[in-house]
Amino acid sequence: MKKGKILGFLADQDGGPGGAFINFLGKIASTPMGPAVFSKKFNSPVLPAFIIRQPNGRHLVKIFEVMHFEDTGDADGDLFRFTEKMTRILEQVIRENPTQWLWFQKRWNTPPEMQKTKHHTVKSEH
Repeated sequence: MKKGKILGFLADQDGGPGGAFINFLGKIASTPMGPAVFSKKFNSPVLPAFIIRQPNGRHLVKIFEVMHFEDTGDADGDLFRFTEKMTRILEQVIRENPTQWLWFQKRWNTPPEMQKTKHHTVKSEH
């Protein structure tokens, strides 16, 4: 990132005990905060993008509006809100294309009671 390179994240994984616990498709899930943390740390934009298979066998790259970290002075809240916004975008794409969201690991593997407080960990607002 310091050299102007692009960094990709798979933000639909289980975030483990250090993730942000956010409602995801109707159930609280530990959500990785990598995009929010890097956006904050490097003042970098985040561009949510998805590849969607089309009926004709081709693929469509769907790119959403650029996201910027908003620093209100409440680091935990800001990280949580950014991650929650990313989660809403992911949910939208999954709901529009449910057969294309393949899941090989348990997305809801970490229950909220396992949440640990550490650097970059935020408390759920729910």
